Amino acid sequence: RLSALFHGGRLNEALSHADEALLTCPEHQLWQIAKLHYMRGKVLFAMCSSATAPFESEEVTTAPSAPVDAAIDYQFVELTLSAFEIASGFFEAAGDEVGMVKSDLRWAQTAIDVLFRRIVVRRESGPQMPLHEACRLHDRDIAFGEVEDVIHSALSFLSAANHPLLLIDAIAALAEVKCIQGENSARSFWAV
Repeated sequence: RLSALFHGGRLNEALSHADEALLTCPEHQLWQIAKLHYMRGKVLFAMCSSATAPFESEEVTTAPSAPVDAAIDYQFVELTLSAFEIASGFFEAAGDEVGMVKSDLRWAQTAIDVLFRRIVVRRESGPQMPLHEACRLHDRDIAFGEVEDVIHSALSFLSAANHPLLLIDAIAALAEVKCIQGENSARSFWAV
């Protein structure tokens, strides 16, 4: 049901369903708890992602001079990061390495999504924000070095485990990291 709500675009209902399911899930079902936190993170990411947030916000579309990150809800971002961190820990405890790496990769993609909007999009439209400033959220900071480490770790695991679709996601995430860092050549984006 949770997956159907998510894929049907009924994100508020999906989030409520995930929260209810987490309350009723037995403590010894580590994999199920991990999966629920992972799905909760996916729902939260969809609620705050660049695919919907900055372009559908009236504030951004009606005021071209509005800051690029005006539509980013940092509480959703922080909840999303936390959900993927928790999911990763439960997947690790359950012995599911692929689930752990997927959660870690989603965590990194969430951080990249925010940083990409705060740095790269601004670079194209006006004054650039320094990386250390862009990494500050409401109640926490994004450790950019940790994002890179997570992606490199995911690349190593996924290439050894032969997961091509997740490997493509990790390579794309690394390309976005290099873009955030200001590396402009397309070749350097895909060099691992």
